[in-house]
Amino acid sequence: MTAVVIRTENLTKYYGNNLGIENLNFEIKKGELFGFLGPNGAGKSTTIRLLLNLLKPSSGKAFLFGKEIQKNYQHLFRRIGNVPGELKLYEELSGKQFLHYMNSFNRKKPILRDELLHAFQMNNQDLEKKVKQYSRGMKQKLGIIQAMQENPDLLIMDEPSEGLDPINRNILYDYLIRFKNDGMTIFFSSHNLAEVEKISDHVGLINDGKFIALEPIIDLKKIHHYT
Repeated sequence: MTAVVIRTENLTKYYGNNLGIENLNFEIKKGELFGFLGPNGAGKSTTIRLLLNLLKPSSGKAFLFGKEIQKNYQHLFRRIGNVPGELKLYEELSGKQFLHYMNSFNRKKPILRDELLHAFQMNNQDLEKKVKQYSRGMKQKLGIIQAMQENPDLLIMDEPSEGLDPINRNILYDYLIRFKNDGMTIFFSSHNLAEVEKISDHVGLINDGKFIALEPIIDLKKIHHYT
C-alpha cells in the first residue's frame, strides 16, 4: 500500500469572522503530484500555510508523513522544500549566501544545487550579486532552487511559475515530472488550469474556501470547465 504523505481532517481556518478554508478533507500519496487549483483568494495559500505550520487551524487537523503537524513540525520540516506564494528573500545577501543560509537549517547536503543552477542558467556572476539586484524572474528561480536543492521528500509550492518566462516554466515542469517519477510527493498550487493539466495526477479545485472537486485530473477535464 502506498504511504499517505499529506492528510487533512476537516481542516478549517477562520480569520476572525472571515472564512479562509472550511472542512477540507484530502489525502496525497507518496509519489503523487497534486495540483491545488483555484482563483486568487480561494484559500490555496491559507491551506499551504497550515501545512507548513505557519498558521494554526481554527478546527480540524493536518498530518504529514503520518504525524500531526502542530506537534511534530520541528522534525518534519527537514523533509520539506517550500516555495512561498509571496516570495520574499533576504535582499542583502548574495544569491550564493542565500542558498547556503537556507541549506543550513536542514543540514542536508544540497545534492541538486549545481545541477539546478545550470538548468535555470544562474552562473557564478549571478550568484555573487545581492538578491536586491535580481529581476523578479531571477528571484523566483533562486526561490525554486533553494526549495529543490536538497532533493526533499515533499515539495510544497505556491504558484511557483509566477514571474518565470516560458522557457524556465518548462524547465520547472520537467523537473517536477522527474521528481514525481522518482517518488517525490509534490503539492503544487496554481490558478491556471492548463498548467495543472500539464503536470498533475490529481487535482483539488477550491473556491471560497471549500472544495468544488477532488479527483484525478482526467476526470476533472471531462466534467468541469475552469480557467
